[in-house]
Amino acid sequence: MTMDAAPPVADPDRAAIDRFAAAYARAGRPRVALLWNRELTAEVETGHEDVATLHVEREPGHLDAELRSTTRAQDSGARAAAADEGADFDMERGLADGLSGAGVRLIDRTAILRTGALGADTTNVQAIETRALLDKAEWTLEVVAMNDGRWRIVARDLASGQVVARGVSAGRPAPRPMPWVAGEHGFVRATAPDAGPYAVGRQIALDAMKALARR
Repeated sequence: MTMDAAPPVADPDRAAIDRFAAAYARAGRPRVALLWNRELTAEVETGHEDVATLHVEREPGHLDAELRSTTRAQDSGARAAAADEGADFDMERGLADGLSGAGVRLIDRTAILRTGALGADTTNVQAIETRALLDKAEWTLEVVAMNDGRWRIVARDLASGQVVARGVSAGRPAPRPMPWVAGEHGFVRATAPDAGPYAVGRQIALDAMKALARR
């Protein structure tokens, strides 16, 4: 006697992704520049700061000291990334995979900045970024870590200046039914593992799609 295979488990997120896909198609499938831990600030020019460095050379019986002054650009849009670079990369990867897997046309900010800077005045990064975004993307999607452990999600239409969606994400996937496993006193439900950085990024993507679907 053979037993039929168990029916496949339905993806509980499928309905939310389908609603987003329909809304995204109605909007004309805009190209989206993903700003991970970055903000599109209101500053129109790149600020600079003077940095002084004391350079000391020691030789037997002799000491030379020289104060050197340099100027560097201030990146006002960047926000602090996670202390663990690997975890930060995996979260961003999960976020991008979740969005692109739902059909989002993602645009890489680094690529459009570098190509847009050719032949331009490179002292004003804000101007280069603005031209590159207007040329290569229709929307921006900002995902910024907040000090309470959640992520702030803001989507903007670049042509109209309209805020398309606002939302927050805790980055915690919804609990899923766990299988029964053998325990000391019989069968018990397995304990759900903690969500890793990649799963956190995927959940942020899902929460962003839910916010966009409500637009």
